[in-house]
Amino acid sequence: MKNSFLEKRLEIFRRHRGKWEGAAAAQELTQLTDELITRTFSDQFGDQNSGVAVFALGGYGRCELNLHSDVDLLIVTENSSAAFQRSLQKIIQSFWDLGLEVGHQVQSIEQTIELALQEWTFRTTLLEMRTLWADLNLVAEVQKNLQSRVIFKDYKSFLKTILAETETRHQKYGNSPQLLEPNLKNGMGGLRDFHTLLWLYHSHPDFSRKFEIHRTARSATLHLLENFFHQAFLLEGDHFALKHAFEFFMTLRNELHFLTGQKTDRLEYGLQKKITSTLGYEDVPEILAVEQFLREYYLHARKIYHTYQILSELFIPKMTYLQKVEAGSSQETLAPAISRIGNSIVFSGVSTRNFSDQPELLMKIFFWKQKYDLKLGEFLRSLLYHQAQNLNEDFQRNQEVIRVFLQIMQNPERLGDVLRTMHELEILDRFLPEFSAITALAQHDLYHYYSADEHTLLAIQNVADLMNREKDPFELKSTLEKLPQKEILFLALLFHDVGKALPGSHIETGVVLAREVFERWKFSGEAAERVLFLIENHLKMEQFAFRRNSEDPSTLQQFAKIVQNVQNLELLYLLTYGDLSALNPTIWSEWKAIQLWELFRNTKRYLMGKSFSAPLSEKELIRLSEEVLAFLSPDMNQNTVLKHLKLLEEDYLKTFESREIARHLGLIADLQQRTASFDFRDLRTHWDVTIVTLDKPHLLAEICGVLAANDLSIFSAQIFTRRDGVVIDRFRVLPFSSNIQFSEIVQKDILEDLIRVLSGREDLGRLLAQHKRRWKRRKFKESGRPDEIVFDNQLSPDFTIIDIFTDDAPGLLYQIADTLSKSGVDIRSAKISTRVDQASDSFYVVDDQGQKILDKTRQIKIKESVLQSLRRRL
Repeated sequence: MKNSFLEKRLEIFRRHRGKWEGAAAAQELTQLTDELITRTFSDQFGDQNSGVAVFALGGYGRCELNLHSDVDLLIVTENSSAAFQRSLQKIIQSFWDLGLEVGHQVQSIEQTIELALQEWTFRTTLLEMRTLWADLNLVAEVQKNLQSRVIFKDYKSFLKTILAETETRHQKYGNSPQLLEPNLKNGMGGLRDFHTLLWLYHSHPDFSRKFEIHRTARSATLHLLENFFHQAFLLEGDHFALKHAFEFFMTLRNELHFLTGQKTDRLEYGLQKKITSTLGYEDVPEILAVEQFLREYYLHARKIYHTYQILSELFIPKMTYLQKVEAGSSQETLAPAISRIGNSIVFSGVSTRNFSDQPELLMKIFFWKQKYDLKLGEFLRSLLYHQAQNLNEDFQRNQEVIRVFLQIMQNPERLGDVLRTMHELEILDRFLPEFSAITALAQHDLYHYYSADEHTLLAIQNVADLMNREKDPFELKSTLEKLPQKEILFLALLFHDVGKALPGSHIETGVVLAREVFERWKFSGEAAERVLFLIENHLKMEQFAFRRNSEDPSTLQQFAKIVQNVQNLELLYLLTYGDLSALNPTIWSEWKAIQLWELFRNTKRYLMGKSFSAPLSEKELIRLSEEVLAFLSPDMNQNTVLKHLKLLEEDYLKTFESREIARHLGLIADLQQRTASFDFRDLRTHWDVTIVTLDKPHLLAEICGVLAANDLSIFSAQIFTRRDGVVIDRFRVLPFSSNIQFSEIVQKDILEDLIRVLSGREDLGRLLAQHKRRWKRRKFKESGRPDEIVFDNQLSPDFTIIDIFTDDAPGLLYQIADTLSKSGVDIRSAKISTRVDQASDSFYVVDDQGQKILDKTRQIKIKESVLQSLRRRL
């Protein structure tokens, strides 16, 4: 019997697989389960169902079972006899033996009523309940009690709870319909938004005057959409689109259940290509099959969420326009037929000709919404959405519409919310078709967590929200506040990714598209050119900050040459923050903020004429030695400090402050008793590790190996070597695992490992081997991109820069440093940047003679050695 049931269930799935018949498959799976449950109860109890009612709840009650969905039952009875309980347990056990995930509750009518009044979640399941096998007199009694005592009771409180819980759910699952790994059920625009509308509809006394427990196996969601359509809450096109969205989600959910062998709702990155292939998508030039699939998902989710937003407003008790006026709400006429009542902006006219005669009124509504912090009234919101469908090129070229839009873009206050609302109602898309082209545009990699349009709106929101911050450690808020023309920044953010909708370089294409829009708008001059400059260079600051040494004068010279002046630098700084902070919840960190701010600060000083390249004079060295001496013990003399300063290159003197130099001298003094000295500082955003020892071959690789073996991930490495062979290495690190706590014991272990390895008493390979098993238990996502190695001899006059792009993994820096050292490469500094799935490591190097590596043959050999090493992951 078990095999028969499971085979029938699988046969239903296979018959509908890949045909976008998810609802039909769900109905057949429901009917199959109905037959099993009713037959089992009948076999156990015969016709003796007096005093017992078995109901389907949840997805089973809605007739929307997927392949591995839970089957929830409510058994209502007054029979508490031991014999009945034994029979019931036998039935439930038989279901479990079949592999059916059955959850059940046995309650009396009074217990059911009491639980429904206590728990809102149970109350919602009762709104979806369906009769399976029952004493019909008892069903009538249950229905009568629920209608009179539960379903319509305290509706306002129930409504408030539902809406609040929905908002919490949306926030928990990403607060966007357009995520890299969305949740089909609970995410924004997921199936649960349909269910929420169903609960609101069936519990509202004006819409569902009578509560009825159904017996027929029909999709509750599709039936709800039909009701909305017949009651004129949905237009025919919207009704069709929502049915299609529901079919899409149900088909997709079945496929997810099949591929994972279990109930699941998370559309995981690793499953997306498999699902795409099964559902018939194929790669076409310039767009992958998986990106086509994700875009369709996003469009459906947007439609569901937008419908939830509009229709949920129907169920909120409201005062009419006249009632609000009579109740004394503040009012103001903003334009003919448009009024401000309390904190809402409402349409008070009888004809929509106002919009066709005055298209700028559409844009002014959003200007007023932003200026006065208003909500769109329910009817106005719906009206704007339907008016958007009639907008054409005249709207795009209307100079008054453009003027008002640019006014909106000048003001950071509530800008993110206003643009998002315009986008949801398709006003923004009709006004700016170039932006519409990136709506729901997926970028299938782990770096881009959001669709292109969602990323853009989030970037604008993040920058605008800087105005509300209390603290400003990285000068972001103060820089934004001082900007004279803020619309330049926000327009650049709005356009920075529009080129991704077309083939070729998205930067070059974006500049062309923005220029065409500005010609249409008659927006020109210095402001327009600055926007185009920002679009063209929006990736530059990130590349310099995370891959290059921002203390190096050659880096500053090259970057300053790009930005040209302080205003461009400030704009690019804010744009880069917005772009990076909106890429992925895990991308932006205080550590990245520090790197970006350091480049901003140093470049600003450079542009303002403050020299970074002039060496310190003898007088300046003496003054610096005096400052350092103030932090040292009395037994340290000034000659020792001066000797230390003169034994090091200029970059050391300009990297460290007096207090840090004093600390280094203390560590150097400790070398008389030990092989290496170690200083560890928790700087809250990261950990700063300084290691002082004597120079030797493969030193950096050995240090990196010890740090990796102790679960430390290196983000930056700076190597300073005195002319007498003393090495001062500074590492900025974070733990592999966030639950690692650094105590004195852990620091001591690191130092002991370091001394044993550097002195030759511990084999580094053996030490690393002890940690491999632990690393293998951790999951590190692969990017799917090939390893890449690039040599740069243009930027720095003194060093060759080797950029290495590869999948991130524990011990990666050790592995690369070890290979480079064995290839005769001397690493002077390193910059490590991680982008979720891929590391971007940059090494400032020279050969064993201290010269740049210019020979192409030598470069090829080094490249081959590193690539071969990367293929042999630790």
